Amino acid sequence: SDGTCNSIAQPSMGSAGTSFTRNLKGSLPHKNGYADVGQVANMLKRDVDADGDQVAPFNQLTTAWIQFMTHDWFAHDNDEDPGLKMKNKVTHWWDASQIYGSTEEQLNAVRIDGGKLHLDDNNEIDYMDRKPITGFGDNWWAGLHVLHTIFTREHNYLVDMLSDMYPDMSSDELFGTARNIIAAM
Repeated sequence: SDGTCNSIAQPSMGSAGTSFTRNLKGSLPHKNGYADVGQVANMLKRDVDADGDQVAPFNQLTTAWIQFMTHDWFAHDNDEDPGLKMKNKVTHWWDASQIYGSTEEQLNAVRIDGGKLHLDDNNEIDYMDRKPITGFGDNWWAGLHVLHTIFTREHNYLVDMLSDMYPDMSSDELFGTARNIIAAM
């Protein structure tokens, strides 16, 4: 769950709590200071079509997908050299940790019996104290709710399919196999 053992030579590489090294040093602020928010907003304005309507550069599903994918290696703390190194709060692997979490505690919170993941009575991501029950719920909004629900349902579907095909698989084997398939997807 914490991202260890993805490399035989360096078992802790990319795991939660280890350094995340950047390839480039951070740049200094522009000599005239930071950009004016109004100027940035004007540069990012959407194009207007022939009817005078603004054209979105991305739809909301695209935005949700990008955020969903980057949540898998999202959070880094400042380390002793913030220009080059950051410390992972989550794994830096694309291992579906946004669904499963990066600690045993998170993993256990999303799991239920039979190798499945927790969903509410409507077969959607559930909430506890207004927080989603998923591996990584920072910056949460409706788009992330949809994608986390889709991939959690897919995990549970795979568990059902694997259970039918391999009735002797244990709950842990069903969970782990479905998790590997989801991470590969």
